[in-house]
Amino acid sequence: MYVFSKGAIPAVAGDFGNVVRATDTALSVQAQMLSTVIEATLTSNVPLNASERVYVDMIGAMTSILDARTKTRRSVSTMTAIGRQSEHAFLLDGCPAGFPIERNVLEACE
Repeated sequence: MYVFSKGAIPAVAGDFGNVVRATDTALSVQAQMLSTVIEATLTSNVPLNASERVYVDMIGAMTSILDARTKTRRSVSTMTAIGRQSEHAFLLDGCPAGFPIERNVLEACE
C-alpha cells in the first residue's frame, strides 16, 4: 500500500485541472493564430514555400501541445492506479479520471 497525505489528492487534482485548462487554451490560441496567419497569407503575395513553412511549424507546435496533453492524461491514469493502492482510495471513487477536477468534487466524495 502506498502512503501519502490525504491533501495530496486535491493538490494533484487541482494542478491537473490547471494543466488541462492551460493546454486547451494554448491549443485554442494556436488555432486562432493559424487561422489569422492563413487569412493574412491569402491577402498577400507571400511565396508558397514561405507560407507552407509557417503553416508546418505552427501545426507542429499544436501537435506538440496535444502530445503533452496526452502524456498528462496518461500520467493521471498512473497516479490513479497509485491512489487506488492507498488508504485514500475511497476519495477517487466516482471522480473523473480517478482524480476530481475541482476541489468541490473532492468534498462531495468525502
